[in-house]
Formats: sequence, C-alpha cells, structure tokens
Amino acid sequence: MGFISAGEDFRFPGIAIQAVCVTIAMSSCLLLSYRFGWIRVTESFNRKLTVAISGVVLFYMANIAMALLGVPSLTAKAGVIPSILISVVVVGIAGMSLISDFNSAVQCAGEGNPKYMEWYAALGLLVSLVWLYIEVLNLLGKARKAEEEPF
Repeated sequence: MGFISAGEDFRFPGIAIQAVCVTIAMSSCLLLSYRFGWIRVTESFNRKLTVAISGVVLFYMANIAMALLGVPSLTAKAGVIPSILISVVVVGIAGMSLISDFNSAVQCAGEGNPKYMEWYAALGLLVSLVWLYIEVLNLLGKARKAEEEPF
C-alpha cells in the first residue's frame, strides 16, 4: 500500500492524505450507521453484495487481460465521466463489504465461536479497509486527472 500511495502522491501531491482522510471518514460513518441499526445486514444483503463483488472481480480481470494483450482498458475507452462513475460504484461496493465485515465481526464475537474466528473477522475488516482505501485513491486520482484533461 505504501508503494501505491507513494506513486500516486508523486503524480498528484497530497492525494494520499486525502484518501486516508476520506477512508477514515467513510468507514467511521459506515460503522456508526451499522451500530445504530440504520443499515441492516441480511442474507439478501450478503447475496447481493457477493454478486456485486463478483462483477467487480470480473471487470478487473477483463481489464488486466486487455492490458496484457495491449488493448486499452475498458475505463480508458469509456472516457472520464463513465470512468469516475464506475469508481464511485466500486467505492460503494467496498463500503458495503466493510458493513458486512462489521456484521461478521459482531457475530463471531457474540456467538461463542473459537478465538481464531475473531482473527478471520479481523482479517476480513482489514482487507475491506485496504480495498476501500485503494479504490478511494483511484477515484481521487481519476478526479485529479479529469481536472488536468477535461473531457
């Protein structure tokens, strides 16, 4: 993460600290929303989230395959505004993943599961936070690039 942050901060000075602040603010708001019961995690929520994450994975795999073949990525072909909108959707999905991980951590701690299950819940939270940070960094980078090269 440090290497990615340093590279983006070199391209766009100050972007890494902005991404950290946005990630902290977003995760705090999501935690409070979950804790106060404004967002409920149900089986349907988790199924829809699984489908959304699968779509994101397939999208990224297609972009990687296209890059290996020397073809411009799907987001590069789409333009600035669609690319930013795609990033906003992916940030939303990463946020919903974080909420699902909050629920998983609460369930693991409250149901008397073995101690190692709490570590799995913590790992899930960490992975979701890293994913959210990288996606926020990507979104801010696209927004800065759009300022330099409008449409």
